[in-house]
Amino acid sequence: MLAIAAVMPLAAQAPQGPFGFWFGMTRAQAIELVGKNAVKQDKDEVLVLTTAPRPHGAFEVYSLAFSPKEGLLRIRAVGRDIRSNDFGSDVRDGFTGLMEAVSTTYGTPRLFDFLQSGSMWNEDREWMMGLLKKERTLQAVWCFAGRADASAGVCTQSSPLPNHITLVYLKAEALSTGVGYLTLEYEFEGWDKYVDAMKAKAGAVF
Repeated sequence: MLAIAAVMPLAAQAPQGPFGFWFGMTRAQAIELVGKNAVKQDKDEVLVLTTAPRPHGAFEVYSLAFSPKEGLLRIRAVGRDIRSNDFGSDVRDGFTGLMEAVSTTYGTPRLFDFLQSGSMWNEDREWMMGLLKKERTLQAVWCFAGRADASAGVCTQSSPLPNHITLVYLKAEALSTGVGYLTLEYEFEGWDKYVDAMKAKAGAVF
């Protein structure tokens, strides 16, 4: 059995995870799965790929963040450009479609769809301008209400998320008043502690 396992492709042995990536995998494993030609950037703890073991047509790059000790701790998929009118119709439609697809795996999310108080971009035809100015939010969040750092009212899932995932969020962003895109991010166990450690290390220079 050991001999057979040794010659099996990595993809056949891989645990489950978003886009075919999994919690704790190494940078080398990720590159082995997609090939060196898919590497767009490989710097410090971040590996940016142009495809994934199980890619989705809505996304054009996959940014993976690794801890030297724990392996893969975050996946950020960046969507393709979505051309839209000033009302943001196509961006909102794309967001809704992806939210519904992700919900089949992780349940109903907490939806944030609002304009910042006092924003001047409050007309329907100014929807994209509000998004561009970061005064409008369209975001869906999936996370386990029982996790230690769960924000009250934000994390609504009553059961832990699968595959060591602690948080998933889908967000609409804008490049201009006529072009938007979506990002989908997954955080695994240990990501928050890793970020805190990096902040402490950076602050130590003072």
